[in-house]
Amino acid sequence: MTTLYEKTPFVGIVSLNGFSIQIGVKDTDDITDVETLRPGITISKTLMRVDHKGKRFLHQGDHVYVPEKGWYQLNELQLIKKVNGVRLYRGITMYRSDTSLMALPFLGGDRKMFGYTEHMMNAFCFREGEKEGQYRIWVLIRIGDSTGYEHANNALTSSPCLINTEEYGGEFIIHTFTIPNVFRPDFDLFLKSKFSRMSEGAKERIYDFHKIQDRHNRLRMQLERSKRLRENMEKEWDLEEPLSPQVELRDPLSIERETFYDRYIIDDGRKRKST
Repeated sequence: MTTLYEKTPFVGIVSLNGFSIQIGVKDTDDITDVETLRPGITISKTLMRVDHKGKRFLHQGDHVYVPEKGWYQLNELQLIKKVNGVRLYRGITMYRSDTSLMALPFLGGDRKMFGYTEHMMNAFCFREGEKEGQYRIWVLIRIGDSTGYEHANNALTSSPCLINTEEYGGEFIIHTFTIPNVFRPDFDLFLKSKFSRMSEGAKERIYDFHKIQDRHNRLRMQLERSKRLRENMEKEWDLEEPLSPQVELRDPLSIERETFYDRYIIDDGRKRKST
């Protein structure tokens, strides 16, 4: 690792992919992790910021510059480990949306086809300035120069569901796909956050896409309204009344998280081109 910013606790950028960035920070006594409660259906803590000498140093929402790559927004921070005098933080550059988990599989293919880990930033069921009810999703891809990217790009551009492609500043592509007719009733349920009400065919498509075989996988348990998961949640929340067997076990869609905004591409010199 090389020094990125002089006279700061930054050590450097350890790794980067389409979904996260790992940042090395000097592990000294004047570094403090500040946590806060995360809202939602489950109660947990999240790392809100990292302070240096009592002053804000890294914070959710901050932008971090990666040489030759550009600026990345930190939507979430996690302390992974401490090793050799360095704190290794993982910054989620974009939350993995419910669209990418449950609606993207309706297009066919699998995670490899979309470059899910290395190149796909996220997928969205809403877009700023677009009408709702069009049965579309938008997939944001970071352009790469690897064989894996070429294979993913070829698969995406040859998809029968693809209806539009836009390039942003030579670094990002956003593909617009239409939901196949067979899965449109499931997509309607998805948009209403009635995830467990989707058809068995839709659920199997999701499991196949993510290669989910373990019946105790949390997403699978949520889609199947698992009794075990429901009882665990009752204990975790210390509820006086049990949850109804009909209740959804996953938070409803966040419109903000599921919407693509042009501001996500923060290169001021970007150009937008459709093909």
